[in-house]
Amino acid sequence: MFFSMIFYTDKKGRGVWTVNPLFRALMLTIFLLSAAARLFPSQSESGGGAATSFIIPAFFVLTSFLGTLYRDCCIFEINTRTLILKTGLIFLSKRRLIPFDDIGSVRFITACQSKNPIEFQCALYSKEDRLLADIEHVKKNAQTALEQRAKKAAELIGCPLEYIKL
Repeated sequence: MFFSMIFYTDKKGRGVWTVNPLFRALMLTIFLLSAAARLFPSQSESGGGAATSFIIPAFFVLTSFLGTLYRDCCIFEINTRTLILKTGLIFLSKRRLIPFDDIGSVRFITACQSKNPIEFQCALYSKEDRLLADIEHVKKNAQTALEQRAKKAAELIGCPLEYIKL
């Protein structure tokens, strides 16, 4: 994703790892501009290009609207010691609950090509070494921010942060 995710503590004291609000703001801006372009067509739109002049703005209106409603977050419920994963559109999101006791480690994984790091990933693994949740992937320029988020998650869960190099 071209916007990194963010990690913050909400008013209830929960840790929240979610899509950057700038992503939603960008999607909302594209939606409003595309919808305005659709509602107020230019004077040059007449004649044979009517189908094309409808499809492209309609595509941008629909995809930017869906992007505005997109949700991808992890909520670290400290009181109940539960991780809540929510993915999808606000009204059609998938929700998973993972007890902290089931999480064995937070892994910070470095993917290398010819010994050069090209991508970093943060994932949650069970005590049985099974992937529970693939939280975020970033390129090399966002490594430090992802590592800080991974450290916060491991601290909240109370499990180790493991560094893996592939």
